[in-house]
Amino acid sequence: MESWSYRNNGITLRSSYFLTAPYFGTVSFTSSDSLATLPKNYTFKTTDKGEHTFSELKLPTKGKQTITIMDTQTKTILGSITINVT
Repeated sequence: MESWSYRNNGITLRSSYFLTAPYFGTVSFTSSDSLATLPKNYTFKTTDKGEHTFSELKLPTKGKQTITIMDTQTKTILGSITINVT
């Protein structure tokens, strides 16, 4: 994933390489917050056009929390982000 953002309504993943090298893999989520509600594994489709929003993400523990996204087949980390939960 080239970029992603977190808002109250969830996390959005975007692949800026979609037009030249589309990503159709399956992603999984992990978090440093042991109480987090994380999205289920998701396989990107052509209709996603390189972008998908996951609204089921919840981080209940205050402080800095890290979310990591991994490709389930290659076990490659696609990205991580640290969020200050207030």
